[in-house]
Amino acid sequence: MTLFKGKRCEIDIIKDILRYANKDIKKTRLLYKTNLSYTTFTKYTNFLKNRKFIEVKKSNPTGQKYKTTDNGRKLINDIDNLMKQLR
Repeated sequence: MTLFKGKRCEIDIIKDILRYANKDIKKTRLLYKTNLSYTTFTKYTNFLKNRKFIEVKKSNPTGQKYKTTDNGRKLINDIDNLMKQLR
């Protein structure tokens, strides 16, 4: 949720990635679901991986699956609570 009209804010993008990755999801599917460019997607997923909000699993020799961690699920709840207060 953005507070003002316009594009999604960084928090919205982070929340979208974490929500879609709540169950194992392949990298390409997550990229399409979040509607991000590959460069932007890589920037955000690296940010989330480095902070242990998502983890990456090898699904086969050429693929990866993303999964939201417990810390990531806590972050989703914290973001939702913050947005409720700002409305």
